[in-house]
Amino acid sequence: MKKHQIEFSTVNLVGSLFVSDSIAQITQRKYFNQSESDYKLLPGIKFSDQTSRAFSIAKALYAECAKANGGRLDGASYESIRKFVLALFESALDYGPAHTTTAASINNVKYPVTTYVAKDVPVVIAPASLPLDVADSRFNIEGVTIHKKSAFALAQMFLNASVECTWAIASNGKELRLLRDSESLVRPSYLSFNLEDILSNDRYPDFVALWCFMHASRVEIWEKWRNDGIRMGTRVREGLRTGVTNALLYLGAGFLKTKGEGNNVLINSLNAGKRLDVENGSPYTKQTFYKALLREVYRFLFLSTLEERGLIFAHPSPSGTDVELEPRYRTAHKLYFEGYSIHRLAERARKAIRTDSYTDLWQGIKVVYKALQQGNEKLDLMPLGGLFKEDQCPLLDACNLDNEHLMKAIKQLRWNDIDGVKTFTDYRNMGTEEFGSVYESLLELVPNVNTETKTFSFVGVGDENGIVEDGSTKGNARKLSGSYYTDASLVQSLIKTALVPAIERKLRAEEEMAKAENRAPDYEKAILDFRMID
Repeated sequence: MKKHQIEFSTVNLVGSLFVSDSIAQITQRKYFNQSESDYKLLPGIKFSDQTSRAFSIAKALYAECAKANGGRLDGASYESIRKFVLALFESALDYGPAHTTTAASINNVKYPVTTYVAKDVPVVIAPASLPLDVADSRFNIEGVTIHKKSAFALAQMFLNASVECTWAIASNGKELRLLRDSESLVRPSYLSFNLEDILSNDRYPDFVALWCFMHASRVEIWEKWRNDGIRMGTRVREGLRTGVTNALLYLGAGFLKTKGEGNNVLINSLNAGKRLDVENGSPYTKQTFYKALLREVYRFLFLSTLEERGLIFAHPSPSGTDVELEPRYRTAHKLYFEGYSIHRLAERARKAIRTDSYTDLWQGIKVVYKALQQGNEKLDLMPLGGLFKEDQCPLLDACNLDNEHLMKAIKQLRWNDIDGVKTFTDYRNMGTEEFGSVYESLLELVPNVNTETKTFSFVGVGDENGIVEDGSTKGNARKLSGSYYTDASLVQSLIKTALVPAIERKLRAEEEMAKAENRAPDYEKAILDFRMID
């Protein structure tokens, strides 16, 4: 399965630092600000000549560092790794000599960030034997409750606190990460390059991708690329919102039009309201039907996200490939992706969708639903419950759904029309704010159901054929439920300025009490006892 749109296996985008579409264009020099003059090459020097020369230098630096360790960096001293990383920036990426300062002190917190490869671009270097996300005493931050940090955490926390610095780099010689000041306190966000794979396995095209992104001239361009990605992400979000709305229309019409015993029960329930909604005991109304359709759509979105982030299986491969897995798990994963995955349906949906009244694809999806309710060893799926519990969409789960309407819905969810180009929706790096904004807009839709013509539509939007009926939106779910949302940026700001300081005060108080009582601090109890009124 193709997990994301970046074409190089050594390049990994985590979070929403950039948009994957723009990364793919940048690594192929198809984005803006990527001419020879933009990269500040000397007159007469071709791009290919410069990258070839830089690749030779980078490989020589790597070989020099790794020569005493069997051609690999593991076992190399920290000073050797530091020398290699800084030389890579200076000689292969044209940064010039790095400069060092004393540890930065911001608001009485001391960050051991002392090396800069460019003005206001710090680099935090770890030993090759230490992954960038593993804490180590050399990255201790003085003045915070939990002192020990990883190289990446130190770089991120320093950026979040610094006024002057916006971008930073973290590397252990084997991996190189580019990161930015971030408001998110939960999910990391960075662009990563596998230096060891690129340089030890002679991957020249991958090095060119690294050079295109990390060259010294890019320091002035990263923010422009990111801002363009934000604009692109806004268009993607708008496209997803439209796609989800259209998917709901196709699913609603499909359940009403497809033949089946369960479908007859659905229509009779909508006609007479005789069947009670399992969740609250109220009659099964058009609003209840719409609510169930929403859950079905979010099941698709959830599965797509799990698949693209490599989280769908009970026994995922730690390296992202199936090579290290036991044969039974490799077989289970192949069976799932080739026979049951949403990704498989998305690829099929790219082609022209013809009239197809069969229901086999929906039956396959219901197999996955059941597996996520109970677990399934043959597909290596664990029981999740939640959205997939039996009581979430009982009436729809008992229905049939023809392949035509299902595939039209999947196509709307997986492919966006951005500036006239079909773009694969990147669920791998989509943040919760994108999903939240889509859900928020859906609450304003008012559904219409006509069981005689077997049509499903929204007031002011229309049905699957674009036929719009007049009506009022007074009864939308947002107003009925009082569902209103605070902007994500404001929430993050409140967390940073109010919640985090309050938690840190609570932990410091626990430390002082533990010291007075001659015992170890119980941070877990302190956090669990913490209360804040919203």
